Amino acid sequence: MTIPAPLAELLERNKEHQEYVKSMPSPPLDMPTMHKWAQENGGGVMVITCSDPRLNPYRILGVDAAREMKTVMIRNAGGRTFDALRSLAVLGTIGNPGTIVVMHHTDCGMTHFHDATVKKHLYEISPEGGDEIEGIKRYGEILGSIDDSIKEDVAQLRKSPFIAKGTAIVGLKYDVFTGKLEEMESWTR
Repeated sequence: MTIPAPLAELLERNKEHQEYVKSMPSPPLDMPTMHKWAQENGGGVMVITCSDPRLNPYRILGVDAAREMKTVMIRNAGGRTFDALRSLAVLGTIGNPGTIVVMHHTDCGMTHFHDATVKKHLYEISPEGGDEIEGIKRYGEILGSIDDSIKEDVAQLRKSPFIAKGTAIVGLKYDVFTGKLEEMESWTR
């Protein structure tokens, strides 16, 4: 199989990464040590955000993953929490974050692409996939404002039984045109 050019370029860049990865420490791999490590490091931060390439959460928040292993990024279309809950549940049992950040952004594609449109395209790709297409209750559309979507997602986390008591939940809005972050919602479980 011939590797498509965009992937070939990414694989070439991996050669630079191979030296960088040698400096990254490994986290503890047993649960008691991991919990202790997380507590000693302030519980860590999990950021749920969009997969839009204009939104680079590591850069926006100044996170160097090699030095700050207590920061985890969960990215999906629209940065929606309903897609992130499984990851939050798993990662929460490992490291018990002290803070969860919901970071949405202006000009998000999910304000332009609605669930009905996504379903229509999925039926075109896979006419036989109706049960699976209809089985997904939400695809992540944002019907109101970005502010509203942040509040909705923070509210979902507030109700989730998978979020430990004492966890701070913060909603941030990132402006893709100015680079400015604005706090929209804040709550501690």
